[in-house]
Amino acid sequence: DVVRFNRVEGLAIGSGLRQRLGSGISLAGSARYGFSDEQVKGRAAIEYRTGAGAALTLAAARNYRDLSEEPERSLLVNSIAAQEFGSDHTDPLDVRELWLAGSVPGRVWRFNAEAAVARHALLEVNANPASGAFESTVPALRLDEQRLTLGIERSTSLTLGGFEASGRLLASGIKYSPRSDSVDGYLSRFSLGATVERPLGRRTLVLRTIAGAAGGPRIPAQHHVFLGGNTSAPGYEFHEFVGKAGLSQRIELRSAVPFPSFSLGRYGRSPASITLAPFATVVWNNRAPAFAPERQGWYPSLGVGALTLFDVLRFDVARGLRGGRWTFSLDVSRDFWRVL
Repeated sequence: DVVRFNRVEGLAIGSGLRQRLGSGISLAGSARYGFSDEQVKGRAAIEYRTGAGAALTLAAARNYRDLSEEPERSLLVNSIAAQEFGSDHTDPLDVRELWLAGSVPGRVWRFNAEAAVARHALLEVNANPASGAFESTVPALRLDEQRLTLGIERSTSLTLGGFEASGRLLASGIKYSPRSDSVDGYLSRFSLGATVERPLGRRTLVLRTIAGAAGGPRIPAQHHVFLGGNTSAPGYEFHEFVGKAGLSQRIELRSAVPFPSFSLGRYGRSPASITLAPFATVVWNNRAPAFAPERQGWYPSLGVGALTLFDVLRFDVARGLRGGRWTFSLDVSRDFWRVL
């Protein structure tokens, strides 16, 4: 949130502040300025949180929301790739919204609810990379919407059969009014993300599922399911799979193998092993819109990852098996994406 670069904002710098008032109440605010779009984005909120973990938040914000079903890479790596090579793996949408959200913890699951009113606007490419060229942004529909969202979340914890599972499921009912006409529309939107891990001797099996679906007679561009990239579809282009419904399933087997150790100065030495992670991924896409590539059905890929430096850095190479290509990626572990 301190500094980033993308094709809409260019270089953007921001910061935030939280003030705790006592009795579980706090005020929070943040702001960011993009030097290429010359626009200010920000958020202001008042939050109430109990000692048991229940929370209630009233907030207003203007933000450039990424339309990806899941982030395809960390903001740190995306900023470097966008600035130097014109490779921006985000699809931003200008969203101004006011919402009231609440959450209640259970023994395993956390239950969330949110009511919001929002205004969507189209964004344009404003920045120039050091080399290469940026692709155009999504042709989003300018609209006003009212949204009710219910969701459940599970933090990583042990479940049946020795599996560790985490995930979230969101279901939204949306009424929208395009600003180009007076005909209201209605749609439902579902989103699922889940990770399951299980040790198998000295190896670890990792399963990751990403899925989404939108239902209604008319689906605005920004409410489609966007898949494609290092996370959801390695071996294929960024957001190559856009449709009314989509699924990405990855199966990965991690194991430690010997690797030369090297000095880290006063911090000691690196481990004498790295983690190899061969994986297979399959993507299913349904009913692609006119603005996206015509992709229908199943698209598999194979690849291998290498995790090093205490599994902080990860290098992947993959090949799409149905009209795909070779892709290479270097990123930090997903555990750090929230801060990087």
